[in-house]
Amino acid sequence: MYPHKAICNSKQAFTLTELIVVLIMTGIIMGFAVPNYQNAVCRAQYRDASMQLTSIYAAEKVYSTKYGGNYWPDGGSFDFDAINTNLGTNLVGKGVKFKCSGDGISYECTAKCDCLGKSFKVYVNEAALDENNPWCSEKCPYNTYKKKEKKEDDKDKSDKEDDKD
Repeated sequence: MYPHKAICNSKQAFTLTELIVVLIMTGIIMGFAVPNYQNAVCRAQYRDASMQLTSIYAAEKVYSTKYGGNYWPDGGSFDFDAINTNLGTNLVGKGVKFKCSGDGISYECTAKCDCLGKSFKVYVNEAALDENNPWCSEKCPYNTYKKKEKKEDDKDKSDKEDDKD
C-alpha cells in the first residue's frame, strides 16, 4: 500500500568481513607507502642542504674577492644567523642546522640534518665544487660513497685493461 515504507525499512550496510578486508588492504598499502615517503623526505633534506651549502660556497667566493682573498669566518665558528648576516645569504633552516668555521685562509661549513631519528652532515669547503664537494657523512640517505667507490673500481678496471694492451 505504501511503497516508500518498504524502501525506508530495508537496512543496508557493510558486513564486518568487508570492513576487515578493507582495513587489511589499507594496512598493506601503507606498509609500502610510508617508508618510501620517509626516505623521499630524507633525500629531499639532503638535496636541500647540498644546494644551500653550494650557495654558501658562492657567497664565500664573493666575500674572498671583496676582502682580498680571505674567507669568512676569520677565526671561530658561527651559526645560521651569522652566516646569513656576514655572507649576505638567505638560508632557510627547515630542520637543517648550519655552521661555518675557518681561519681566513680556509673554511668548512656543515649542514646537520635530523631525519627520522637518523642524523647526517653535509660539508662544503673552499675546494672546487665537484662530486666530492659538497660531501656527506657515511649516514647520508643519498649515499655518495657508493658512487665514488664504483668510479674508483671502474678506473681500476680500465687501468688493468690498459696494462693488458
